Amino acid sequence: MRCMNRNCIPIEWKCDGERDCGPHDNTDEANCKLLDDNCAKNPDKYFRCELSGSCIPKQWRCDGNSDCGPGDSTDENSCSELLAKDACDAKTSFRCSVSNDCIYKGWKCDGEFDCGADDTSDENDCEADFCSYKEYECKSGECIPLNWTCDKEYDCSDGSDESEAFCTL
Repeated sequence: MRCMNRNCIPIEWKCDGERDCGPHDNTDEANCKLLDDNCAKNPDKYFRCELSGSCIPKQWRCDGNSDCGPGDSTDENSCSELLAKDACDAKTSFRCSVSNDCIYKGWKCDGEFDCGADDTSDENDCEADFCSYKEYECKSGECIPLNWTCDKEYDCSDGSDESEAFCTL
């Protein structure tokens, strides 16, 4: 199947509960109506998207990426209330050192500054990860497949994969 970002994946990967199209493309999991309705059977592990009706793993909720499918970002709604409810529980949250905000733990060391304009503490003390030779390392530190660069689609959160300086080399 062809993903929204133009990558192709095996059709059997569609609706398998894993995001296979890429880090910012959930086309293969959008609008999936599972025969075994995991959302109904395991509401502690799955989240039902409000607009698309997609059923996604709960760990995708409030991860900074809209995983419900095109036009449905309900998995990213009410995240501050969800995180406040957890009161910065170390299992699920990270307390920013300057702003004192509580953010989703998965946002720490993701290459984006999520604590606020003057607080970079969520990107401090991160282990150095290196991209493979088949990947491009974004200036933000993310790794994307090489063939995603200079394709007129921003895959890096900082847009460095489409920068004029890089794409005219």
